[in-house]
Amino acid sequence: MKVNISKFAPLVIFIAALAVVYGASTASRLMQIERGWKAHPAQYYVDDVPMVNTLDAYKWVRMGEEYKEGKYNTSENDTLMYFPDGRPRENPVPLLSIMLAGISSFFNGNLYEAGLHLVPFLAGLFIFPFGIYFYRLGYPAAGVLGGFCGTFAGMYYGRTTAGRIDTDCLNLFFLFLTALFIMLASDRKKNREIWAFSAAAGLAQLLFTWWYDHPAFILMFCGVLVVSLALYRRKIKDIAIAAGVYIVFSNPVFFKDSLVNMFSLLNSYILSPVSISGGFPNVYQTVSEAKATPVGEILNGIFIHPVMVFIALGAFVLLTVRNPKKVLPLLPVLAMGLLIFKSSGRFVVFMIPFLGAGIGYLLNFAAAKIPSSVIKREWVKSAAAHGAVGLFVLMIALLPRPAGFAASYSNQGKTSVFFAVPQPSIDTDMYRTFNMLRDRLPAGSAVYTWWDFGLAIEAQARLATFHDGMSQNTSKTWLIARSMLASPEMAVRYISYISNKGVNPIEEKRRKGRITAAEVLKDVENYSEPLMDDRIYLSFTYDMVWKYGAIKEIGAWDIVNSRSAPWEGAIDMRQCAAPAGRMVSCGGVNIDTMLGVVNNNTPLKKIDYVNTGGRVVKEQDTGLSSSLHAIVMQDGGRSHAVFLMNEKDYNSMFVQLYLLGKYDPRFYEEVISVYPLTRVFHVKNGQAVQ
Repeated sequence: MKVNISKFAPLVIFIAALAVVYGASTASRLMQIERGWKAHPAQYYVDDVPMVNTLDAYKWVRMGEEYKEGKYNTSENDTLMYFPDGRPRENPVPLLSIMLAGISSFFNGNLYEAGLHLVPFLAGLFIFPFGIYFYRLGYPAAGVLGGFCGTFAGMYYGRTTAGRIDTDCLNLFFLFLTALFIMLASDRKKNREIWAFSAAAGLAQLLFTWWYDHPAFILMFCGVLVVSLALYRRKIKDIAIAAGVYIVFSNPVFFKDSLVNMFSLLNSYILSPVSISGGFPNVYQTVSEAKATPVGEILNGIFIHPVMVFIALGAFVLLTVRNPKKVLPLLPVLAMGLLIFKSSGRFVVFMIPFLGAGIGYLLNFAAAKIPSSVIKREWVKSAAAHGAVGLFVLMIALLPRPAGFAASYSNQGKTSVFFAVPQPSIDTDMYRTFNMLRDRLPAGSAVYTWWDFGLAIEAQARLATFHDGMSQNTSKTWLIARSMLASPEMAVRYISYISNKGVNPIEEKRRKGRITAAEVLKDVENYSEPLMDDRIYLSFTYDMVWKYGAIKEIGAWDIVNSRSAPWEGAIDMRQCAAPAGRMVSCGGVNIDTMLGVVNNNTPLKKIDYVNTGGRVVKEQDTGLSSSLHAIVMQDGGRSHAVFLMNEKDYNSMFVQLYLLGKYDPRFYEEVISVYPLTRVFHVKNGQAVQ
C-alpha cells in the first residue's frame, strides 16, 4: 500500500513542531528547579518546604492540605482569613488545590513540591488548543510561532515559572480551548455536532471558572457562540438550543454570576476609580500588577523592537480581515489583550500569542507563494514555513532583546532562557520567622500586620491574619494603614476597634453607599473600649520599610476630597559604607553627627542610634530647628543603614515600635525580635486608651 506523503506530511510536521515548542516550554521551567531549588537548597528550602515565587501560592497549598486532611468544610467560614470577621470558604474547593492534594502522594505528601513540579507541565498546555485553532484556519506556522512567543515572552514566562503555584499556568489553556470548541461548533453542518461542541465549550468554561473563579468569560463566550452561529446562518431555534446546551454545561449558577463578575472586572481594570464611594481609598491602586503600565514600556518588552509589535499586530489584523468568521471565537481573549492600551500591563499575556501568530501568518503566506517551479510539493512548502519559524526563533534567541523577553531573566539576555532561575517571594530567613510565630504564639492567635505575608502566615504558622492578598481592597486595609501611621497609643484604638467589632458591618454599609470614610474614622478614633481578645499580636517585617510608601498612600488618604493627600515625606532608607564616626556616609547622604546636619546644609532635629538587637543606645538632640529625624543602624561600631523621616513619621507606631523598640508597657509587650528582620508585640487586652 502506497502512503500519500503529501497528504499526511503537513500534519506530521505541524504536530512535531508543536511538540517541540511544548517540550521547550516545559524543559525550560524544569531546568529552573535543577538550577535553583536542587542546586541551592539553602536559598530555596526551609526544612522540607520549597520556597515559591508568588504569595498566592500559600492560599492554594493551605486549602489543598485542608482538603486532603478532610478539614475543608465549604459551609464554614475560613477563620484564618480576615480576622475577626472570617471569610466564606470557596465553594467548590479550588481545582488547583484539589490537583495539588491529588499529586502530592508522588512527593511524599508535600503539596509545595507537587506544585513546584506541576506548573512546568501546565504552563505550556495552551500551545495545543492555540496551535490546533490556527491549523484549522490553514496557518499552522502561525499557531506554532504564537505558542512559542506566548510561552516565552516575559510577562507570561514570569508568571508561570517553576515555583509560581497559581492559576496563571492554565488560564490561556481554558480560554483557547473554549474558543476552539466554538469554532468547531460554528462550522459544523449537523445539529448534533453543533450541540456537542457547544457542550464541550460550556464544559471548558465550567472547568475554567472552577479553576480561576471568573465567570465573566462564560457570558462573553456565550455571546460569541450566538453571533458566530448566526454568521453561519443557523436557524434561530438551533442557535437557541446550542446556547442553552452551552449554559447548562457551563453551570447556570456560574452563568448567573457572570454579569456581576464582568462589572467587577470593568470596574477594576477599565473604569479604575481612584477611590471607592464615600471617600474610601481604592487600595487596589497600590498593587503593582493592577497599575497601568506605559504602552511603550509594554511593547518594548514583547519582541526585539516595538516596530516588530506593530508589524505583527498588522499581520494579525490582515489575517482577521481575511477570515473574520473563523477568528471571531477568539474575540474574548483578544479583547483582554487589548486592555494593555487602557489598563495593567499584566494583560499582555493575552496579546502576545496573537502577535506571534501574526508573524507566523506572514511566514505561512510567504511559503504558500513560493512558485511551483521552485517547490512543487505542498508538504515541502509547509516544512519551509515551519523552518522559517525556527529561523525567527533563532533570531530572537541570538539578537539583543528588551527587558521584557524571557531570556533576559538571566544576565541581561546573555544567557539562554534555560538558565533563568526565579527568586523566592519570601527569602528563607523571613520564612523561618513564620515558624517562630507558629511555635511561640498561643493557638488561636491573630497576627496584625501588613497584608503581603498574610497568606504565608496562615499557611505556615496556621494563625489568623487581619487581611491578606485575598482581602486587601477593603476598609480594613485602610484602617490598618492608618494605625501604622498613628501614634502607638492611638493605634491601640484601631486595633481594639477592628478586633472587637470587625469591619463586615462597615463593608456592608459601604457597598450600599450608606456610610462614609469620615463617619468610620470618627467612630474609630473616638473608640474607648478596651481590647477584649488576649491573643492579638502585632508583627513588623523588614519588607514593610519598602512598602511604607504604599502604606502611607492608603493611610493618609484625603477622605474629604477622595484623593491622595499631599505627600509629606516617607521613610528614606540608605545603606552605609563608612564606619561609625563623626561622618556617616550612606547612599549619597552624608551626616555630620557632631553638627547634626545632612549634606552640610539640612539640619536634623534628632539622631537615634540603634544596635543590632533593635535597642536605642544613644539619642542625640541637635538643638536645631528642624522636623527631620535620622535613625542610624549600627553593628559592632559600624553604621550600616540610616533612615531619614519627618516628625510625623518618626512618631508613628511603625517607627516607634519597629525601628526604635519604644512602647508603653501598659499596651504592648515585645515577644519576638529577630531585628531588623521581624519584630512581634503582644497587644495587651483590658487596657483602654483614655
